[in-house]
Amino acid sequence: METLYIVFSATQYKTGGFIRTVTRGEYNHVSVAFDPALNEVYSFGRLALHAPFCGGFVREGSERFLSGKRRSQIAVCAVRIDGEHMRAVRGRLAEMLESGPEKYVYNMLSAACVPIRRRVRIRDCYTCVEFAVSLLMTAGLPLDDSYHSITELYRLLSTGEIYRGEFPDGGAVTDASYFDEIPVLVCVRMTTRQLWRMAYRLINR
Repeated sequence: METLYIVFSATQYKTGGFIRTVTRGEYNHVSVAFDPALNEVYSFGRLALHAPFCGGFVREGSERFLSGKRRSQIAVCAVRIDGEHMRAVRGRLAEMLESGPEKYVYNMLSAACVPIRRRVRIRDCYTCVEFAVSLLMTAGLPLDDSYHSITELYRLLSTGEIYRGEFPDGGAVTDASYFDEIPVLVCVRMTTRQLWRMAYRLINR
């Protein structure tokens, strides 16, 4: 048997605080990790700090869980799966990494529908929790992907919680450019392209 780690986090940025206020949950973000030290972590989130409405599939490093000197509060839940299912999960992630950022887009429509407990299905578009649930289903867990809030997913997995506290100090930095300033026009162009890709896929299901 092997272990998949699901990381629930309360990120330190304004959007994270807003999400927690709306959902009344302790956490606003979910990631999937392959080691307890959290050196290999994946999720769907913003592509750059200063482009909050432009997101997709990302490998997350410690830079995403820091705000100044403050580290995000997290909970890590361990999920035991067999080797065959782990190979399936790894294979899917490898395909996603090879496809690049143009294919996989953050599902802003689903995110907007969280307060009314609805999921908007769009090809190759996910929120962070939709991505985590999708990988857990690939791993063989009997989950229904119609809707899961972050709080609901945490409750389902909380019996496997192995850590609660700050994001570990000294974790890997995977994207040093995450904090780079982005000109407003570039940010608008990035966001517009993302909205177009999402709308095109919604129309052409």
